[in-house]
Amino acid sequence: MTMAIAFWDRSKKQYTVVNSSQFEHYKAGDCIYIKEDHKWVSFQLAFKRQKAMYPLIQKWTPAKFMKAKDAAIWLDIKSVTRKPIQEITRHEAIAEGISLDMEKGYRDYLNKGCFHGNPIDSFKSMWQLTHRKAGHRWEANPEIIIIQFKEDQK
Repeated sequence: MTMAIAFWDRSKKQYTVVNSSQFEHYKAGDCIYIKEDHKWVSFQLAFKRQKAMYPLIQKWTPAKFMKAKDAAIWLDIKSVTRKPIQEITRHEAIAEGISLDMEKGYRDYLNKGCFHGNPIDSFKSMWQLTHRKAGHRWEANPEIIIIQFKEDQK
């Protein structure tokens, strides 16, 4: 099975999406891979996330064309949960990889330089920034799928 994540951050421990048929078949125990922009260079696969090591590459092969055999990042799914977005817990919000400044608090993604004391408020601001489609907004309280995982060292 495949999952394409456009922005990959290794600090994330889960991936939250609006309920969609694309993700509803995943279950605990599945092993999936992350598709990334890539390019073959001298019999070696380079990944766009390593572009500082490959400054001469101007055109990368889009992630959607990556095959499982070429993937560098594999994830073991620990759990799949469905719930309304407004029922997300503190633990789930933190697992999303929201930014924490130990002195100021959790980042406010809508207001530069501002912070929240509660990770759920930080996650809400990140959700509002990235989900503007009608029916997907925080206020609409859409059903989400939370996929929790651990990275597999293949």
